Amino acid sequence: MWIKVILALFAIFMLVVQHDKYAYGEEIEQTELDCLSEAIYYEARGETFMSQLAVGTVIMNRVRLDTFPDTVCNVVHQGCQFSYYCDGLPEKMLDKVAKEASYNLSRFVLSGAAIWGLRKATHYHAFYVNPYWADVFTLIRREGSHLFYSIKEG
Repeated sequence: MWIKVILALFAIFMLVVQHDKYAYGEEIEQTELDCLSEAIYYEARGETFMSQLAVGTVIMNRVRLDTFPDTVCNVVHQGCQFSYYCDGLPEKMLDKVAKEASYNLSRFVLSGAAIWGLRKATHYHAFYVNPYWADVFTLIRREGSHLFYSIKEG
């Protein structure tokens, strides 16, 4: 059992290590942690670890780009970029296990973890919807129930 866990963590480490402004020992602000946890909870609760990490990767990719706000909270609360924030329902994370998992994953993401193959991903949506904007971007891949996109180059 433990060997599988260690191997899985090693594989994840090899796939995801990436540095950003949070990864060099800077203290993680509680509000940034709260905002990222909330987004992962509502956007990917019930998904696999990698699917949740993919959502966190997109959010942090946006934070790093000049075309998006420069904080996690401003990224996830920008207009209706993330559907959970505009559904008219209060954000109450009632599933305690999922909430704890989203906080743990958010700490991992804010410490620099990301999926290398999604390093250019800026958008995603559930595979069962067809948003008007999907044709404007380049499809990178599917992770769990989401399709991930990057800005078209050229």
